[in-house]
Amino acid sequence: MSFSAAKDDSGSDINIPRDIDWHMLDKTRFFFMGAALFSGVSTALYPMVVLKTRQQVSSAQYSCINMSSAIMRYEGIRGFYKGFGTSLMGTIPARALYMGSLEVTKTNVSNALVELGFSDTTSTAVASAAAGVASAMAAQLVWTPIDVVSQRLMVQGTGGSKTMLANLNSESYRMDLMLSENPLC
Repeated sequence: MSFSAAKDDSGSDINIPRDIDWHMLDKTRFFFMGAALFSGVSTALYPMVVLKTRQQVSSAQYSCINMSSAIMRYEGIRGFYKGFGTSLMGTIPARALYMGSLEVTKTNVSNALVELGFSDTTSTAVASAAAGVASAMAAQLVWTPIDVVSQRLMVQGTGGSKTMLANLNSESYRMDLMLSENPLC
């Protein structure tokens, strides 16, 4: 179906706006659908983040295949999702803050620039850039501390002989972390 030829049930043309602004959105649906979709993507990609993080803290060279097979053997599928709950609970509000501040900033800056006499093209470009910067900064205030905690959970070993790879340099990592936070130790 072509949007240019769209008609409603009564046969009259449907006017589709060029841009969808913040005030046009169903915010409840926007945030719930966004959270659900983003959570699905996070669930699919999180095991790769765990592999990357463990490889970064490892002093030994392990391939992704060797590390992932060892995680599966010693920790099972749960090993690929260490820290996931923490990450998800922090990412959802950060994502909502990002999207909300992006749309509000974009609309307000664009309207202000149009009132100052700038063209639609210029105001849209400047508003999009300003909104991107402002929303990224706002979301990072929430997301960065949560990310630090979830990364620590990813490399934290649980003890015992079955978690040899899980403990892979976790003690060394903890010591390096303690020294970087308190150089007098």
